[in-house]
Amino acid sequence: MGSTRAWAVRSKPHHIPRMCEFLAHGTVAIGWPGLGDLTGVDRDEIRRRLKPQAYTRGGPHQVGRESGELDRFVNEMGIGDFVVVPDVADIYVAEVLSDYIYRADQERPDDGYSHWRMVRYLNDRKPFAREDLPDELARALRCQITVFSVPIPDVWSLLNVPGPPPAEHFVRPPISGIEELMERIESGRNLPERNMEAAVEDLLRRLGHDAKRIVFQSGRIDVAINDLSGNPEFVFEVKRSISQRTVRDQARRQAFDYAAQTGARFVVLTDSDRYEIYDRQAGPDYDSTLMGSFQLTKFRREDVALLDVLRPTAGPI
Repeated sequence: MGSTRAWAVRSKPHHIPRMCEFLAHGTVAIGWPGLGDLTGVDRDEIRRRLKPQAYTRGGPHQVGRESGELDRFVNEMGIGDFVVVPDVADIYVAEVLSDYIYRADQERPDDGYSHWRMVRYLNDRKPFAREDLPDELARALRCQITVFSVPIPDVWSLLNVPGPPPAEHFVRPPISGIEELMERIESGRNLPERNMEAAVEDLLRRLGHDAKRIVFQSGRIDVAINDLSGNPEFVFEVKRSISQRTVRDQARRQAFDYAAQTGARFVVLTDSDRYEIYDRQAGPDYDSTLMGSFQLTKFRREDVALLDVLRPTAGPI
């Protein structure tokens, strides 16, 4: 096996369980019907095709996030890569055997899943229990999006086979002017929270947000991003550090209260370096709404998908 990357692909296009079909056909597949054949289509064109679709009513932010997921499945995933497929309390692991395939016969508006990759399911097609997963892989799978990168060393470990030579684990975050932002984060440690809030604003502007839509100290909210109607879409609770559990738990309760009061969909806990992102529409409790977390100064390649959630249109820098 010459895999160089590992991906997670959800097994429920349109929230319909498809694991049995995936195993029967030797495939992984995703939804988003109505886009046509995406062979040779880049991320900008994927975004253009997404805009008129009914399932992107969340606006530019949702279009951007979904274009990133489709681009990863269509263009970034490669033959020989691993795919981790969650299925309730289990996961399956497969090796990618084909380039992207468009299945016109699966192009149905309500339950179609026409974007395919052929795979070979490993471990004699038997699943692994989630409770037995390596810690980093288990944490990564808490991300609530459809296609995202996961740490390949943990996949090698799970399969109990020798992996490739270790590579540098941390990578440069794909953010314009990241060196200046990193310096600002490092120099602001242990300073008052207002310095962290300014660093958060710096990040959001570098990701492409209009400064007019970034709001400070609105009521008891530290930082917010407003949508086009002027209503909060993201609520940020900023602390000097979120490494301590008690501080993080209290900040999370406060942020969720503020989000409920304002109707904001997304909650972000941060100290300007570490970020935890929650989607309040994803479930009834904290665990089910947690999309994932990342740290800018210890950024990993698999964190790119989560960083895209903070972009206004998840486009390449």
